[in-house]
Amino acid sequence: NKCPEKKKPDEETPIDTNDEIHTLNATWEAATFCTHQVNSAMDANLKVQPNEIIIDNAADISIIQPHLLENVQQRERSVKINGVGGLTLEVNQTGYLPNFFEVYSSDKTLANVLSFSDVEDKYPITYIPGESFIVHLPDRDIEFKRRGKLRIPDTLPSKN
Repeated sequence: NKCPEKKKPDEETPIDTNDEIHTLNATWEAATFCTHQVNSAMDANLKVQPNEIIIDNAADISIIQPHLLENVQQRERSVKINGVGGLTLEVNQTGYLPNFFEVYSSDKTLANVLSFSDVEDKYPITYIPGESFIVHLPDRDIEFKRRGKLRIPDTLPSKN
């Protein structure tokens, strides 16, 4: 199937400037549809499982499901997160990912995502082209091996 041509935005449609998150989904309807089709057609062996974490160099925020975290707490203020499987999540929980740092938490996220920049700010990372990212923790290394176009660790950070 061929992706439909991208629609041009309607010049008459006002943009809501009161919302914290501004997206122009109508402008990119065709691209969103094609992305969904590609994700749905992926090999089942490449999909991220609920206990797996990916490291993402395009993510500007880290979000992990609560069952992988310690000390999950409600926060007074929520944050809206776009892009995890095409969803917009309103999240008001944080928790500690063992060996790493505090992250946002939601049981509705479709993937557990660590922001590469967040990790790199705390630990050195080695890149082996075409193979993996290796995060050098103080007591051990965690290797995020390539699976399809994702990087997934060989072992999970362990909860106490």
